[in-house]
Amino acid sequence: HAGIIADLSTLQRHLEAHHRGSYLDWCSKNKFISKLLKDCAEAKRQASAQSQEHITAHLVLNPDAPITYSESGFLEASLHWLPIQAFDHLAFQNMIKMAARAMNGVKLPNCNSTRSGLISIFMKEMSSLRDRLSV
Repeated sequence: HAGIIADLSTLQRHLEAHHRGSYLDWCSKNKFISKLLKDCAEAKRQASAQSQEHITAHLVLNPDAPITYSESGFLEASLHWLPIQAFDHLAFQNMIKMAARAMNGVKLPNCNSTRSGLISIFMKEMSSLRDRLSV
């Protein structure tokens, strides 16, 4: 033997190439974990396979879940927010029937889009009225 080997990686490569069997026997007898390069790489691979590295890959951003429908919930909401005559109005009944067929819930418009939609309808009605009156 040439003497003491100063570089640890050189010693690991030497043990792995020439004394692997006897080193592994010694490790098992002394309850020692093998520090050979291939064994360390395999242990690292197994550890990374058993643990997840990042949780962000498992997180999914869910859209707002639609509120589940119930007769009592619908009645309570309608009594609080709707005038009594709305239930008899054909447009309201059609709106409820359309919403009932929605597969992924209904997205309610915000205040600005509702306002601009009402102004647009009003302007169309005024234009139609102007056309009818200017005979």
